[in-house]
Amino acid sequence: MNIFEVLASSKKRFQEEYASVLLAWLLNPYMDHGLHFLLLRKLVGLVNHEVQGRLDSLILRLRPPWRDTSEDRSSTVSFSLDIEFPVNESRSYIDIVIFLDDWIFSLENKIDPMSAMDTLQLKNQYDGLKRMFPQRKIASVFVVPDKESTPIQKEFSALTGISESDCKVMVSWDEIADSIEEILSDERAFKIDPLPSNLHQILSELIRFIRNDFEGFPMETVRTTSGDNPLSEGRKGIFELNDETDYIGINYGVSGLLQMDKEDIRAHKFQYTTANMEGKRNWFRAAVIKQIAKGLLDSAFAESLRWEEYANRYPMLALYRICKYSPQDLFIGVRGGVEGLKSSANTAELDDFLSLKWQISDTRKNAQWIDSKQFLGIVEPRIPGKV
Repeated sequence: MNIFEVLASSKKRFQEEYASVLLAWLLNPYMDHGLHFLLLRKLVGLVNHEVQGRLDSLILRLRPPWRDTSEDRSSTVSFSLDIEFPVNESRSYIDIVIFLDDWIFSLENKIDPMSAMDTLQLKNQYDGLKRMFPQRKIASVFVVPDKESTPIQKEFSALTGISESDCKVMVSWDEIADSIEEILSDERAFKIDPLPSNLHQILSELIRFIRNDFEGFPMETVRTTSGDNPLSEGRKGIFELNDETDYIGINYGVSGLLQMDKEDIRAHKFQYTTANMEGKRNWFRAAVIKQIAKGLLDSAFAESLRWEEYANRYPMLALYRICKYSPQDLFIGVRGGVEGLKSSANTAELDDFLSLKWQISDTRKNAQWIDSKQFLGIVEPRIPGKV
């Protein structure tokens, strides 16, 4: 059971406000989770990596007072944290603001790239904080699901006019999950004191939840007309729909379609509408969905498909089918590259392995991106039925 996935399985998806409060709780060393300064140090370390070590001395002082073995007990850092911090001058609210000595860490959180629609949000927050605290150094930290997303990049790029003493940094949710995993690994290696037993379950569930893009369970529900989108005009078989006028609604979008069995694709009745659903979550032009469905049924996709445009990340079975049926060269962004993928394939439980999600592209973006042939060679032995 994963309590976070349960909470995300209601009519509304997991909200960014929930993620912000959860992150604030884990970052506050004085809350009752038992992490103390561990995750806060990791976060400041991620920022420090981007600013060439300017925060080294601050990181050294991020420890509980009872862990301070120096003669000067004042060497530990002063700390306070606020959520929904109002920046009155710009009429903005910052998700999390952390005060650490003469530094202010301003955290704006996104769990969906498409929610980064206010291009000037970060700039207004930074400018407002700078007017309120002109003598403090400010680190504007943009916590995001995908650093390469166009809306994310636009909002981050619009944050200009940063003082030389300040900085702006993007931190991905995957990096936060990695940091939590490192803490659990350090405990197993006896590098840190034991964590509370109930915390292990919470953190393990949270890591999986983050890496599954904050999605809920893929629950099968009884469908009724009242459960359809209000704009839905009914349901039809996929090849009964009009390429020119119709939009198709699919549970879990293209990822959901890619995980359907062939017989289910042929038999399923999909929601459709002639209303303009461009950009709406899990709604696509009929022509696109019919092209993908035909590729699944024929076990061969057309070369022109642009997978990056349909989803941010895909689960394992969807990636396997894309790579297996695609004629073009593709690349999958895997944490840890080839060795990370081999480790997951060799050690993860099957359900955990199949739930892993990664990005796919027709270009190799860095050394951790694996070509599709290599990817297939590693994952194919673990795909049930080799479908």
